[in-house]
Amino acid sequence: WIVDNCNGYFVEGKFDQLRSTRPYSAFRRAFGDLCEMILARGDGSVSKISNNILGAIGGSLGTVASEVVPNLMKIIGPQPADSTELTGYERQKRFHYVMRKLLRSISQPEHPVVIFLDDLQWADESSLHLMYSLVSKSSALIIGTYREDEVSPDSLFGKMLSKQEARDASQVHVPPLDINAIEKLVSYTLRMSRRLIRPLADAVLSKTDGNTSFVVQFLVSLCDEGLLLYDDKRQSWSWDLDHIRTREISDDIVDLFTAKIKSLDADARGVLTMAAYLGSAFRESTLQVFLSESLACSEGMSASDITTRPTTPTAEPVISKRSVKRKNSLNLSVGVDVKGIAKKLEKNGLIMSEGVGSCSRYKFSHDQIQQAAYKLTPEVDRPLMHLHIGRMLLKDAEIHSKVDKDVFLIVDQFNRGKSLIHEAKERIYLARLNLMAGERSIQSSAFVSALTYLKVGISMLEPRELFSSEHYDISLRLYSSTAEAELVNGNMGEVEAAVAVVSKHASCLLDRIPSLVSLMKSYIAQGKLTDTISTGLDALEKLGVSFPQSVGTLTIIRDMIKTKIKLRGKTDEQLRQLSIMKDESKIATMGLLRLVFSSCYVSRPDLLPLVTFRMVRLSVKHGLSHSSALAFAMYGFVESAIMGNFQEGYRFGKLALSFLEKFENKEIHCQVVWTFWGLIAPWGEQSLIDTLENLKYSYKLGMEVGDQNNALAGFLFSALNGFFSGQSLALTLGEMDSFVQRAVSFGDELSTHIMVIYQQCVLNLMGRSDNPVVLQGTAMNEDDHLEKVAPDKVEFISNIMSFIRLILAHTFCDYKVAIEVANKSRVTFAKALPGFFGLVLHVFFDGLAACALARESNRSSRKHKKAIKVAIEVANKSRVTFAKALPGFFGLVLHVFFDGLAACALARESNKSSRKHKKAIKVAIKKMKCWATNSPSNCKHKLLLLKAEYCAVRGKESSACEAYDAALDAANKSGMMQDEALAYERAAVFFRELGDEAKASRYLAIAHQLYLDWGADAKSSQLQTEYST
Repeated sequence: WIVDNCNGYFVEGKFDQLRSTRPYSAFRRAFGDLCEMILARGDGSVSKISNNILGAIGGSLGTVASEVVPNLMKIIGPQPADSTELTGYERQKRFHYVMRKLLRSISQPEHPVVIFLDDLQWADESSLHLMYSLVSKSSALIIGTYREDEVSPDSLFGKMLSKQEARDASQVHVPPLDINAIEKLVSYTLRMSRRLIRPLADAVLSKTDGNTSFVVQFLVSLCDEGLLLYDDKRQSWSWDLDHIRTREISDDIVDLFTAKIKSLDADARGVLTMAAYLGSAFRESTLQVFLSESLACSEGMSASDITTRPTTPTAEPVISKRSVKRKNSLNLSVGVDVKGIAKKLEKNGLIMSEGVGSCSRYKFSHDQIQQAAYKLTPEVDRPLMHLHIGRMLLKDAEIHSKVDKDVFLIVDQFNRGKSLIHEAKERIYLARLNLMAGERSIQSSAFVSALTYLKVGISMLEPRELFSSEHYDISLRLYSSTAEAELVNGNMGEVEAAVAVVSKHASCLLDRIPSLVSLMKSYIAQGKLTDTISTGLDALEKLGVSFPQSVGTLTIIRDMIKTKIKLRGKTDEQLRQLSIMKDESKIATMGLLRLVFSSCYVSRPDLLPLVTFRMVRLSVKHGLSHSSALAFAMYGFVESAIMGNFQEGYRFGKLALSFLEKFENKEIHCQVVWTFWGLIAPWGEQSLIDTLENLKYSYKLGMEVGDQNNALAGFLFSALNGFFSGQSLALTLGEMDSFVQRAVSFGDELSTHIMVIYQQCVLNLMGRSDNPVVLQGTAMNEDDHLEKVAPDKVEFISNIMSFIRLILAHTFCDYKVAIEVANKSRVTFAKALPGFFGLVLHVFFDGLAACALARESNRSSRKHKKAIKVAIEVANKSRVTFAKALPGFFGLVLHVFFDGLAACALARESNKSSRKHKKAIKVAIKKMKCWATNSPSNCKHKLLLLKAEYCAVRGKESSACEAYDAALDAANKSGMMQDEALAYERAAVFFRELGDEAKASRYLAIAHQLYLDWGADAKSSQLQTEYST
């Protein structure tokens, strides 16, 4: 009533003990009803919600959702087929993402959604994972019930409960009804005062112990037995209290229901029993199927005289002529009225109708009623009953061409009676049905259920039949799918076992590829990247693509020359018009190369260029596959970042983006998009600001295909480029918060530990900490942060913390603290983070702090100048290693920029070594000039500021004035607020040295306002305090 009053939707689903292997059974029911409710609201409401859904999961994502919610197509219409070839983790992550988006698109403030899930103790693991995902990241209210005594703390659901408690999920313990509650219930039911019914309520409590269902059924049984009567003349209820108190009653509610069911006539009892075998919910049309078969049986046909026909071209007919030794326990009358019986059972309170429209159905009023009806059949006869039902359902499904639709219902029945199947043809056919159910479960990311079906399928094949010519296809598909399901379920040893079987029996290498992919991904999951690469290289060699055991510079150059020769003379249009790759072996080769590529980042970086070159040459020779886009993107990265051919790199990066449009498979879209916009575009015409939306879009692309790692990479580049581009600190902080939330939910602990340090840095800059140079506040506490870090990552995180503390100390002019931090971390930082561009910032701020202290203290100037000298030496050494270790990262620009500025500062300090420093400045200016030519929006103002500083060092005051003005103008046009503020600060220092206090003061005021606009309130306050007159 409350939900209806809010114009909302209340839907429910129930998990079934007898159908616990069917994936998402309760969610299928709940979302199916939700779709029917939306359709019932009328065209206006349907159109609005349809647009919301299409905006969230339109296209192939809608098809992914329809696997579990078929009725969704009635709202949004047919959607394109899902052509993205995902396996394992990516498929599961995408499914959860799609279902969250679907629920968010429907559940809005104007029409909220409440989902009630009953009997969670019987939920399949896939449903539990989906529920956990929806609970933590959806806008709907999800209510679940479970029996506490049937949930072990060590079970998956038990562990999830503890996690949900940590997320502040509310748990409500529902105790048995006390005497007060029972008095209210009886009083309301009988419309009598509590004073009059109190003795009856006492008797009810004594007999039922307050069990809610038991109380209701006990009252109903009293009416049935005449112990609780309504007197029409007196218009009131009366009861025989003595007989009620002395009445013997079982303490098990099932016995009470059993007695009630046995009192029904044979037809009603038979229908109810048959329904119990179907599960907690059933349709009238399904019961009609059984009745028609019962008629056939009554005319002399046995339950096993069912001829099944093939559902696929490879399936074979199953003809069983065995006689059933045990008679079916149902004894239904010919022409029984199912509809009339259902109404009778509903009137008796045993079943109830639910659902809307095409989803209307009956369900048992209580699961223990279903249990009581099910137990009417002796345990020894139940497998035969399930087998009989499975055969009838299969025959009906084949007649109406709906085997694929009803496969889970059919297979669940067959599997419970599989021990009675002895004929080979029926056994093989059941193996095919289980394969179908297993593959369908994988499509909907229900890998636990998939494994159950696949293992049954394998067990249906005798050893001599496995991989025989007649059953090769089904054997290969069963074991390949098993390897994938075992991977996602975390059973790495079982993955290897399944792959070993395929490797032993597969007739060709191509048949082994799907299982090998699962094996390689299992190695990645275990951190065995070397095994991943060796497995991939071994398979690639058999496919005709070999790699040298050791890779040197000459090898890379030789391979690159081969690639350039292959590309020589081909225009962009010719490359775009390359045919689509058709050769299955080449397609498999490209897929393996891409998987090897992902592992080379950490384990074999020397192989990265070679893998890239091979993929490009294969694409040019044999046509484009969806992996070609990544190959050309990485080739563009090599051209720009390593070879310095920025225009060529940009060209191939743009080609890679255009290749994506040729394929509906979106598996690698995210990686290609962030590679271009994060690693290539900043070196071209686009400003860093231009990259932000595309990098954010790459995150969306990654999530849509379950590629969380690349999605996070896109998000990370978006946050970094936002910071580098002068984005407001408030917005940057919001993105950092969002990044941390996602990294935590994805289980990426290292990224989380890193980002919270930067979060606290931003908070300090914004003035949201007690001490701006101490990393202590709402994001982290530097005193205990390292205690939360894995032992092998402590040094890495420690150096990140030192680096940030150094920046903060220098920014807020606490030079003694800066030098103290630098002294402690100078060696370890360079050792722990070789090539990291932060190393140069470390050196830069170390040197600036030393310069400041040298000016402040003549007595200690020698010591501080020594620190400056060491800083420059480290910078000199890192110029080459940094560019080599992190080619393509925009931080390289900052490396050269601050290197040049530091050299300018030192040139002013020391006349003796000015020649050496001037040389460093010239090198920095030369590099920045090259970059500014290709990327003026990102680098021109940095070049001009370096020139201005160099002119100041050389004493060319007039040229310096012009250069500063040009730098200020270019910095303003770049939109990089912090760089503009820095330029004004530098210019102010210069004009103050010239004695132009008016201009210096004006520039400091502008710098102050820019820092304020950036959001660095603490820095702007510091400037105001230091330079106020």
